Amino acid sequence: MAEQTKLYYVGIDGGGTKTKCVIADASGNILATAVAGSSNPNFKGLYFACGSVLLSIKKALDTLHEDVHSVTFASICVGLSGAGPSNRAEIRKILLKYFENFNIQYGKLKIVSDALIAWHGAFKGEKGIVVISGTGAQTYGRYEGKEVSSANMKERVTLLRGGAFHIGLYGAKFCLKDLNAGRADSILLGTIQTAFEEGILWKKFQGKKTLQEMLEDAMRCFRREKMLLLAREDLASLAQYVDQAAEQGSSVARIILKGTANQIGVNVSAVAVFLGFSGTNFKVAVVGSVIQSFTVKWRLKEKLIIEEPFADLVEPLLPPEMGALDIAIRDLY
Repeated sequence: MAEQTKLYYVGIDGGGTKTKCVIADASGNILATAVAGSSNPNFKGLYFACGSVLLSIKKALDTLHEDVHSVTFASICVGLSGAGPSNRAEIRKILLKYFENFNIQYGKLKIVSDALIAWHGAFKGEKGIVVISGTGAQTYGRYEGKEVSSANMKERVTLLRGGAFHIGLYGAKFCLKDLNAGRADSILLGTIQTAFEEGILWKKFQGKKTLQEMLEDAMRCFRREKMLLLAREDLASLAQYVDQAAEQGSSVARIILKGTANQIGVNVSAVAVFLGFSGTNFKVAVVGSVIQSFTVKWRLKEKLIIEEPFADLVEPLLPPEMGALDIAIRDLY
């Protein structure tokens, strides 16, 4: 008797820094997980983003010692940062072409936003607002057929702030200012300079560029120019050092992080008003690397008490990639 083809379900969370993939069987048992590079089509391009999605699946299968030709994917849900209504059809087209070229067998393929999978994972479809604060930032809510994202509101430029990219950008600005002024007592500069000199920060530029050159490249963003050396994820990686400096007593670093928390609070209030949540009891979940900062989390609680006193800051039920997996298994949305 021929061996029966295995049926797998796949959930993918693609962001500006990394792409997470989780594979499960028909019973929902997690079989494998893997991480690949950035898959935000707005900054990496559609083909690069789709390539990262495919790579994440392959890496997960490698841990199972499986080949893409020996399995069938019953359903795949891909949640991508930057996957909007205008480009989802093209993303789907490219992924299907990859599947055809590699002879990948599949049943259903869903292309949705990273906000949807984060929201579903956080609340399992119940009332609530989710904040994604990773490389970029987005606030998303959904209730009774109504949905809204801060990325689609008229105040979009302001409401997109609140992620690691902006923390890194302002960290670079003040770090360069201290460097030019020769401030040896700057905690923020000392933290970033040490990481750079030890080869932890921006390792690929070691021995090729100075810290000053790197920081000056970051300043192009303030002039609405494209950086020549750094990518968005490179600048976002500065956020952890801004957080470290804040913990060590840097007043400038704390101001940057408090500003981020304030913006997240404003974003939540804007989405709450649109959905009719404002002034009522509702839950807020924040996912992403930025919320791990004690300074950001504490300030966000303070801000929400003022902006939305009935909002309850909670931990998400599931991470975004698991939200995507649940959507794939249950065939939702």
